[in-house]
Amino acid sequence: MIMKNDTKKKKVTAKSVMQIDYKDPVSLSKYLADGGKIVPSRISKLKMSQQKMVTKAIKKARNLGLLSIGMDHYDTGSKVEQINPATFEV
Repeated sequence: MIMKNDTKKKKVTAKSVMQIDYKDPVSLSKYLADGGKIVPSRISKLKMSQQKMVTKAIKKARNLGLLSIGMDHYDTGSKVEQINPATFEV
């Protein structure tokens, strides 16, 4: 007699399914630190598969220009200092 495995499948709940959309920079900004770095999974409390989805979505949004690569408060807005070449002469 052949017996079937009576293993139950896990129910998919709304909490376990996470929809990540690269076209929504507001939801992706929750996973960015102050300097524009992606927050690690130990801080964001995401599973590894979810963290990979978030990382791919953030990188895709950065490539399309929807998210900035770094934060703007690091840019001073002033002119770049010009280096005098005379100081480097030997």
